[in-house]
Amino acid sequence: MATKTFYISDSVATGDTGPKLVESNSGISAANIGGYDLTGANLSGDGSDNNGRYAMYAYTSGGTNNAIFKQTGAGTSFLGLIGWSTNTGPESQGHDHCRTDVTYNGTFAAGTWTFDIAFTSAGSGGDTIFMYGRCWRSANANGSSATSISSAFNSASFDVTATSPLSFTWSNPSFSLTNEYLFVQFALSVNTDKPLSGTRITHRSSTTVQITTSNFTASGGGSLILDPNAHLRHLLIR
Repeated sequence: MATKTFYISDSVATGDTGPKLVESNSGISAANIGGYDLTGANLSGDGSDNNGRYAMYAYTSGGTNNAIFKQTGAGTSFLGLIGWSTNTGPESQGHDHCRTDVTYNGTFAAGTWTFDIAFTSAGSGGDTIFMYGRCWRSANANGSSATSISSAFNSASFDVTATSPLSFTWSNPSFSLTNEYLFVQFALSVNTDKPLSGTRITHRSSTTVQITTSNFTASGGGSLILDPNAHLRHLLIR
C-alpha cells in the first residue's frame, strides 16, 4: 500500500480529448496544454447579468481560446458548488478533463490528495481567480457513464496577473476503481465583476505538475494454479 503520483502529460490520453495522467514524468515537456481566455467573460455574475459564475477548464494542445467554456446562468451557486450541477460528467463540456491512460483496479484509502498545478497568465484586472477540482471514475475511455467520486472540492486562489505554481489539497473519502479510469476536472471562477481585459489563464505541463494521492491498494492477488505434471514428477523422484 503506497501513494501514487500522477503527472499531467503534454500528450492526449488514448481514445480521449484531454491530457493523460501518467505515473512517470519521463518524456514530459513543459508545454501549454490548455487555456481559457477570460477577456470579456465576466465569469462572476452578480445576479444582474446573464454571465455564468464559472468555466470548465479547457484542454487543447497549444492552449487556444475556448470561449465555449463560458457558462451562463447568473443564479448559479458560487464558491463551493460553482454550478457543477450543470455539468453531468467528463467531456460534457468537451476537452474538460484529464484522465489516467490506463485503467486501475483497487482502492484509494481515505486521506489527502495534493494537486500541484502550473499556470502562466497574462492580462490586467487585478482580480482573483479561484480554482476547483472534481474527480470521476468510468470504465469508458471517453468518460461516458461516469460515476462522481466527489463534489467540487477545495478552492485555491491566485491573481490573474501572476505566473506561479498553484497547490491545493483534497480530503478524499475511500473509493475503489474496478478496471476504471480516473478523471480529474478543474473549473475557474472569479468573485467580482471587475473587467478582465486581455486576461488569459494557461495550464502548462511539466515534470513537476503532479497529483499525489492517498494510499492505493491494488485488488486481486494470487490464485491457485494446479500443475498437471506434479503427480508424475513425484513418482519419478521416488
